Amino acid sequence: MPDPLVATDAMRQYSMYGLIAYFSGKLWSVAILFVFLHTGLAARLRDEVLRKHDKLIVQVAALYTCIALSVLALYLPVHFAGDFLLERAFGFQQESLFTWLSGYVINGVLDVIPAILLLTIAFAAVRRWPQNWGLVLFGMGAPLILVASAFSGYFFDLIPFEYKPLDAGPLRTRLERLAEKAGLKDVPILVEEASQETKKVNASTIGVGSSVRIIIFDNAIANMKEDEIEMMVAHEIGHHQMGDFWTRNCLSIAELLVLLLGAQFLAPYAVRRFPLQWGIKKVDDIAIIPAGLLAASIISFLLLPVNGAINKYFESRADDYALNLTGDGAAMARMLSTYARLNLEEPDPPALVQLWFSRHPSVRARVERALYWQKSHSP
Repeated sequence: MPDPLVATDAMRQYSMYGLIAYFSGKLWSVAILFVFLHTGLAARLRDEVLRKHDKLIVQVAALYTCIALSVLALYLPVHFAGDFLLERAFGFQQESLFTWLSGYVINGVLDVIPAILLLTIAFAAVRRWPQNWGLVLFGMGAPLILVASAFSGYFFDLIPFEYKPLDAGPLRTRLERLAEKAGLKDVPILVEEASQETKKVNASTIGVGSSVRIIIFDNAIANMKEDEIEMMVAHEIGHHQMGDFWTRNCLSIAELLVLLLGAQFLAPYAVRRFPLQWGIKKVDDIAIIPAGLLAASIISFLLLPVNGAINKYFESRADDYALNLTGDGAAMARMLSTYARLNLEEPDPPALVQLWFSRHPSVRARVERALYWQKSHSP
């Protein structure tokens, strides 16, 4: 096995501290929401909001904004340690403290607006269709997932200061030939100015049809060889050409259906069993918002192995596509080794970590698969 696949101390430490940061953040956010419920604070805020406002959207906006901004402020120390300090300690974080903090606050505040609209629609549906609100919300949400995803590629054309066309030269020519070979003629190849934020490397393929965009981190162009970048892009093209975009969307829609129908069925029973001090009276009570957020956090954690297993399957398929497209298993092995070294990705993490948290097969497994492919296809 090549030396780059031997886990370094830095890789192990980065993985360990990353897990500590994840669990610390998860437990802290759960604790904040539980305090809102157990102290009756959410119920008291609801009473105050209902006393002053009659319109549902204003009631939801007032209550959710109080909760969201409180969580944003209380979560800051944990996120600062897990995102800024950890990434800075291992040489990844490139933003100044002011820039990072500004981004945290701005993104947190902006996230409040769509959340208010979605919650308002949800409560309105529960009140208007008390027996079938899960199906109604599913009927609204499924098309939104498809439309938003289908047009996602155009988003990158709106921020040219961060995404720029790859400069003309040997690499661009090589990648254009690769894309044309895969059936993606004239697809835009964009460079993301990721070095302003991080030193990590990555690439992706976004959108469908005329909105398809190939995106490469500028760090990858600066630190990887051309055949490694080509293989990384071939892998991302594989996701597109194998239909992973639509398959993932269909799975997201199926997951949405299960969750909404499950919520519709279980919510009335849950409300009756909530502790009295929570002060939640019925399913369409806006004081239920922290309970919903709490349930979503727990469910998302429990679904990690399921979603991870599905994603590992997609990643393996994309690897196979890239190998067949380029015919170069050795380049795939080198790319994965370089990727792991630059991103401090542990090549062979513990089994439980790989099962629960990893969204890709281990680097070691992927390299061995690539080298086996190379050997089996050599003359």
